[in-house]
Amino acid sequence: MRSEKCYILSMNTQLNKLLDDGEAVALALDIDVDTDGRFPDPANHYAGKFVCMTVYLSNKREDSTYGLHDITSDTRDSIAAKCGKFVLCKDEKEMVQRALWLIENSRPTYVYGDDTEPALMALYARAQELGIVKR
Repeated sequence: MRSEKCYILSMNTQLNKLLDDGEAVALALDIDVDTDGRFPDPANHYAGKFVCMTVYLSNKREDSTYGLHDITSDTRDSIAAKCGKFVLCKDEKEMVQRALWLIENSRPTYVYGDDTEPALMALYARAQELGIVKR
């Protein structure tokens, strides 16, 4: 994600300055789903239970990764070193709530990455399904 961010933002120096000054907040979101060992359905990439989400917000200067599977401390340390923090969640609902809270309280003004907009729509749809937000 970071190399993509640098490429996109280097094309718009005014936006880059706003982000550096904290006047704008960029958001990138990546969601992984449980596919039972198969490739995701290209027609509905976000079908299935969410098992991991990474949220990058420019004003936080680090990624926040939320996951459902217990991982070894070596892997957790590796994720933290590369991405910021890893939070093990007890269930999908907690994971969605944490990601939504972080996004909504950071009030992003700019979304980047090819997958971020559909991922954001899938996140809100899943939040509705889980009863976290009203339809």
